[in-house]
Amino acid sequence: MVRRRHVYHVAGYDPIDAGAQYRRFARQLEVFRRTWNVDASVSELTHDSEQSRAWWSARAGGPNWQVEAVHEILLWDDIVRGDFTRPLPLRLFKALCAYLDFIVTGTMFRYILANQRYAIFFLFPILSVVLFAVAGWLFARLLTGFIGLDGFSAAALGVPAGLVLFLVLMRWPGRRWRVEQLLDDWVCAHDYIHDAVRAHRRRDHPEIRVASARRRDAAQNRAHRRRAFDRLGRIPVARRHHQLLQVRSGRAQTHRR
Repeated sequence: MVRRRHVYHVAGYDPIDAGAQYRRFARQLEVFRRTWNVDASVSELTHDSEQSRAWWSARAGGPNWQVEAVHEILLWDDIVRGDFTRPLPLRLFKALCAYLDFIVTGTMFRYILANQRYAIFFLFPILSVVLFAVAGWLFARLLTGFIGLDGFSAAALGVPAGLVLFLVLMRWPGRRWRVEQLLDDWVCAHDYIHDAVRAHRRRDHPEIRVASARRRDAAQNRAHRRRAFDRLGRIPVARRHHQLLQVRSGRAQTHRR
């Protein structure tokens, strides 16, 4: 039985800070305690902003067993919030470039063949944008047709009217569906993938590399403490394509040892 674990958690592409992650964990630990009628406790949150990480300890036990785990999170919610500040035209342009690259390289088709549900997750944001754009175009056509305009006068009224409806749809239901967040998510994944492949073009999201490097340094400095753990288990946790961050930082940490 593994008595002690160290969980490395790369959070999803969400603007959720360390405090919110900790409160969510504490709530679910309480649910676990009540459901299985065991003893469970969690320590206070420790936050190291310079190393872009936060962690806490959790303990659970019963009559003949006890487990201790350190849950450590790689923090990048500040990077996510920074991406959210992009102007909409820039967001749409970068998303278009990313999706075209996914199509040209065949990545989109591999998603479809490998996992249809993941392919839906991939296609949903861009198809939502297309749907909103088509709705704006149809609205402009119907409006100018109803008024009886054509030529330049139709364009002068139809283009702004269609654009206004498109922007309204991007806010609602777009924000409820997290369309802009998902577009930024795939732009981030595209930029990070290409940065990993072409290391000499290190321009996009340097904050991610800095955060990952600091996390690797901290992990290396704590290596001597891990050796004292009896039958230690180390568990990497990440969601979807954010596993790239986990795998890459893990490989670098292994090489540095």
